[in-house]
Amino acid sequence: MLHDEGSASRPGAPAPASTEGDPPVPSELDWDATELGPFEDWHPVLRTAFQLCLDSSLPMSLTWGEDMVHLYNDAYLPIVGSKHPESFGRPIQENWPEVWAEVGPLFDRVRDTGEGHSVKEIQLVLNRHGFLEEAYLSFDLSPIRDGEGPTLGTFNPCQDVTATVLQQRRQQTVHDLSSTSTEDGPDELAPELMQVLADNALDIPFAALYLAKDKRNFTLAATSGVQIGDPWFDEVVPKRQAHPWPLLQAAESPTALIVDNLESLRPALAAGPWPDPPRTAVVSTVQWSKDRSDGVLILGVSPRLPLDDDYLKYLATVTEQFAARLGAARTLAAEARRAATLEVAVRTNREIGAAIGILMSRHRITEDQAFALLTRTSQSENLKLRQVAERIVKSLS
Repeated sequence: MLHDEGSASRPGAPAPASTEGDPPVPSELDWDATELGPFEDWHPVLRTAFQLCLDSSLPMSLTWGEDMVHLYNDAYLPIVGSKHPESFGRPIQENWPEVWAEVGPLFDRVRDTGEGHSVKEIQLVLNRHGFLEEAYLSFDLSPIRDGEGPTLGTFNPCQDVTATVLQQRRQQTVHDLSSTSTEDGPDELAPELMQVLADNALDIPFAALYLAKDKRNFTLAATSGVQIGDPWFDEVVPKRQAHPWPLLQAAESPTALIVDNLESLRPALAAGPWPDPPRTAVVSTVQWSKDRSDGVLILGVSPRLPLDDDYLKYLATVTEQFAARLGAARTLAAEARRAATLEVAVRTNREIGAAIGILMSRHRITEDQAFALLTRTSQSENLKLRQVAERIVKSLS
């Protein structure tokens, strides 16, 4: 499916129902069916810990008892996502089965040893919005005790730092793109730009750059995450061909195009660090000329991240960097060619002038006669004037 640039929507987390004097939990929750039992019968330590959790403006959760019943406050709702309200009051291992193999031992360690533990920016793949999502959390685990007694539960302040981690690594990618050298020319620069994207395959699992080198075709210049020759990326694509990539439409569009449901167009595109293939790509014009598009950049979207406004802005910035760097490389290459042509012209004229002076002195003839002699020699020997002049100048050295 093809559509203009826009944000992908994901289901949000519903707010918990609550009544004054009661814990802010789903009103239909049957406490009698849980290990905790009726609220009025809770252990005093649990009541105190839960009240601390509720009073915090930061995301907080706790587990209690052998079943590790999971409770949390309103600020924790964005972390648990669409799992709420079913997740409230359930064993935590049932709430997070997709990551329990990673975080379960941390909870067990606190419960078994009574010692706290801190985790910073751990990468977890969470199923909290209806899809497997790359996320990063920082959290502390502290034991909940009754005096000097055994550990009764765990206290778990938690922060979702996904946005911060994504922003930092995307800023690094943009910085690395802007730091590429434009001195070697655009043909050498394109693979270098793609290598920068390959270093951050979590955000851009694949990429392809097509350049409009003539009026009829787009030519594949470089790729990332896939090999040239991959059936998804023909080396030469007629401009009127729109399958699977709408190259001409993207080149003429003022906004990026989003191609989704890639799996319905061709066999799965094997690219990126995740086991599931990318399903979406953003296709944008690359332009450094004033009055026309110079090519099209295809950027794959991670199957483990929502295509939100921040993601789209990042991909737009990447495209702008490609245009800026390739445009600068072409400008430098054109300037180098002009300088080389000028140098040749100056050098040729200087050598021809020197040769004419030598002939005038050697044969005691006029300047016009010397030039005519130089011309006849060039024609008879099928050489350029510059070549004849260089030979005459060298004859004096």
